Amino acid sequence: YFDWCVTTDKFSYLKYKAANDTKVILSQWASFFFQELNTDIKYRYAVSFVGGYESERFEMMYYLAKHGIKVRIWGNNWHNCKFKHKNLHIEYKPAYGDLYGKVICSSKIILAFLRKINRDEDTTRSVEIPAFKAFMLAERSSMHEKMFLENKEAVFFSEKEELLQKVEYYLENDLFRQQIADLGYKKCMSLNCSQHDKMLELLKICFKNEEN
Repeated sequence: YFDWCVTTDKFSYLKYKAANDTKVILSQWASFFFQELNTDIKYRYAVSFVGGYESERFEMMYYLAKHGIKVRIWGNNWHNCKFKHKNLHIEYKPAYGDLYGKVICSSKIILAFLRKINRDEDTTRSVEIPAFKAFMLAERSSMHEKMFLENKEAVFFSEKEELLQKVEYYLENDLFRQQIADLGYKKCMSLNCSQHDKMLELLKICFKNEEN
């Protein structure tokens, strides 16, 4: 039994509504981490990804590696990779807590892939990366395009060729890359993307409806 159900998945939301459950809220992901990037930070990585193994993700990053881009990967199940490359460095461990923040803040570009089996249109990383005032290069989706102005607050890609082209461009253009990271951070601030702010927002919705 529950009084309210909150989900970030629009497909689950529609299922709940179809079941005549009116007390369901479609929410946005929120970030536990929410801080400005240390201006004295030294970049250690060109391109990084934090997340679990999926074959399509690997193929995208392997394509970057074959074209001379150095990529660093943290996450679970990456022992399933079939191929190796000198430009593809896999840590074979997840990045949690402080390490997660350090990876994001010390990378020029952070990739944000979507999990196809879940029909994701955004993930926690969709807000966590810009919340660290880091540059996010994310898979294009309707939700990402709704949340961020493309090429202003975040940068998107659909195919591996587009991914490579944008990685190469933004690695060479530090000023544009940082401007986008700064604006992405400001957008997260305006969207109340911290877990604290999001919880307050949800509680206000619940109590307001209960009073009515």
